[in-house]
Amino acid sequence: MQGEPYSFQRARLGRSSWLAVHDHATSRSRINHITRTSFLFGGLCELVTRLVDERLYDVVMPVLGAGHGGMDPATAFVSLVLALAEATRYSQGGRPLRRVTVVVFKMDETSPQQVDPVVVRRALALAGSPVIPKSNRA
Repeated sequence: MQGEPYSFQRARLGRSSWLAVHDHATSRSRINHITRTSFLFGGLCELVTRLVDERLYDVVMPVLGAGHGGMDPATAFVSLVLALAEATRYSQGGRPLRRVTVVVFKMDETSPQQVDPVVVRRALALAGSPVIPKSNRA
């Protein structure tokens, strides 16, 4: 992939919003796009850096990797939450994002949501667990 991996565009959503467009799936035989967890970690670290550079601190995104990327939605969600935690926890300047909203889709009112609520709660608990200083580790 050459050039800038992200492009920011003013979104027409009835308010002042920006849209970041990024495609980091690999293409095999130009038929299937494949997303890997490592792509999410690298891509999210880059996205957080670019958002801070653009002074954008609130983010709304779908479960990245679960669409055309072909990842299982639960795996994609857990990977995304952990990648966001890593990108915000270990980025330069502390925690650069104020709010991150991940939209979990449902096809309709009678369908189950894309990711089970138990998976959502556990992933958020894991990502939000305190960091133990090295001096306190056994």
